[in-house]
Amino acid sequence: MVSKDLGNQIEIIFMTIVNNKKLVLLLLFFICFISGFSATKQTKIYIFGVATSFKDSTLYITEIQEISGAYIDSKTKFLVERDNYSYQLRDYLKGIGEQTPTATTIFAIEKKEIEKKYLVIKKKYLDPGLYQVKQINNASFTFKPITPSTTE
Repeated sequence: MVSKDLGNQIEIIFMTIVNNKKLVLLLLFFICFISGFSATKQTKIYIFGVATSFKDSTLYITEIQEISGAYIDSKTKFLVERDNYSYQLRDYLKGIGEQTPTATTIFAIEKKEIEKKYLVIKKKYLDPGLYQVKQINNASFTFKPITPSTTE
């Protein structure tokens, strides 16, 4: 009888260890799964867009704009859905007749930082006179805040 009780106790201990290992593995998997997702925070940013076409020497540049509802990846400090902001500018330019615009957006959290970036871009393209620079004012085009998609 003693060996049967001891066997049952060993079996109970073994099952507890196995169940706890499964629980620990499940917990580790969950932590790894969650850590793969970066948290985003909604904040105010400053942004401007630049677009050009490889068919001609026209360069479009928007004014600096403030967006209050933008999302920043808190880990990388990168603008979430940045490509979609560029698509907004591209679609606007297509709407006014530009055939093949290639657009990009530049952003910063601080106004002084975006102003520096803006001056660098303008100086780079205005000084040599190789491009016909067309300013897009805020009355003509404004970026709209984008909510992150859940598939990222």
